[in-house]
Amino acid sequence: MTERFKEDIAFAGGRVYEVGGCVRDSLLGRKSKDTDYLVCNLPFDSLNRILERHGRTNLVGKSFGVIKFTVRGVTYDISLPRTEVSTGLGHRDFQVCARHDLPVEADLGRRDFTINAIARDAITGEIVDPFGGQEDARAARLKMVSPTSFREDPLRMLRGVQFAARLALEIEPETRTAMGQQASLIETVSPERISTEIVKLLSADRPSSGFRVMRDTGLLGRILPELEALIGVDQPPEYHLFDAFDHSLEVCDRVPWKRRIDLRLAALFHDLGKKATRSVGEDGRIHFHGHAPVGAELAQDVLIRLKFMAVEGADVSVDRIVDLIRHHMFGCTHEHPDRIVRRFVSRVGKGLVMDQIRLRIGDRLGGACPDVAPWFQLARRVRIVSQGAVVAFDQKSLAISGRDIMKAGVPQGPLVGRVLARLLDRVIDDPALNVPESLLGLLPEIIEEEST
Repeated sequence: MTERFKEDIAFAGGRVYEVGGCVRDSLLGRKSKDTDYLVCNLPFDSLNRILERHGRTNLVGKSFGVIKFTVRGVTYDISLPRTEVSTGLGHRDFQVCARHDLPVEADLGRRDFTINAIARDAITGEIVDPFGGQEDARAARLKMVSPTSFREDPLRMLRGVQFAARLALEIEPETRTAMGQQASLIETVSPERISTEIVKLLSADRPSSGFRVMRDTGLLGRILPELEALIGVDQPPEYHLFDAFDHSLEVCDRVPWKRRIDLRLAALFHDLGKKATRSVGEDGRIHFHGHAPVGAELAQDVLIRLKFMAVEGADVSVDRIVDLIRHHMFGCTHEHPDRIVRRFVSRVGKGLVMDQIRLRIGDRLGGACPDVAPWFQLARRVRIVSQGAVVAFDQKSLAISGRDIMKAGVPQGPLVGRVLARLLDRVIDDPALNVPESLLGLLPEIIEEEST
């Protein structure tokens, strides 16, 4: 059923088109989250007055000819046709001209890829496709609209990478060649815009395909040199089928991530430390001693440099990702006694432990040891040993606090923390001790030992 606001726009002489992702997704047989509209032949103020009769308008984008229009709880971007002329290398270096009398084809000509440069009349359903986007959609092909597309906005190269990966498209040869020729321009793009596209890439079924395009076109080394450095870093064949780079991509693909971008980022970066720590023993075996903490520091640098924590809606926690990488070589198994499993949970953190196991599962699936049943068994063990009201894995979960220890005669200072740590150590071994009477009863012995 046609929305009434569209009919009123058409009655006033305007032409309403669906444009962008909603048209592309329908041609690819995919569901689209958003619908954007383009309105020709109707001045901005006239369009706004019509929309105000049907819902709420926000004119924050007026200088670009864009109205944010909300009706029945749904917000649409409704814009006038516009042209954009690049005036420099920066992504903000554009001269924008929005005019109601521009033809729809002029607006489509400023877009990035042919599958995004299709308009559909919202009243009649007529398709406007001046660049052959429908044919490219049928062929599952990604093709730039213009040879100048990437010079006009270098971020389009990364957009092309994530589109190809998410939508299962093959990048057309001339478009791929242009990416390689103009890869250096990606350095003019702000970190926030780059990380936003990488997050979208990580939502693909197999992000590895996009990172391999980035490798082949020279984009990867300019954005993620730490990841590119893993190319050719060979690994012990008894544990691995690939070099450290391809292994990292396999783990990223196969980690059971549950739509969690932070887990996918941890998988992608979990072996960043292998380049710096690779050694060969006297027996000829390859080793990566200490690669986990080294990789954690490198990952932290990458995440902060590209400002992943600022990506809207991604909920990326740098600390969480870094901790996952730091602990990913944990040695606990389902065969260990309860106290060892509890120590594992305490060391990693109760809120992180299941993701830590998921990362290990992805690590195994991406290597030469694909049997992951033991890690599902470990997850069950963790759930079992975590049950019970008195189980504690951190000092905050102890039945007494630092204040109680000070009431028992310990002066405020470092000794209080050491006593709490000793109490937690005892409780991890024997959760039944985590009641006030038992913990207070242990204080004299622990205080004496810590005071000597």
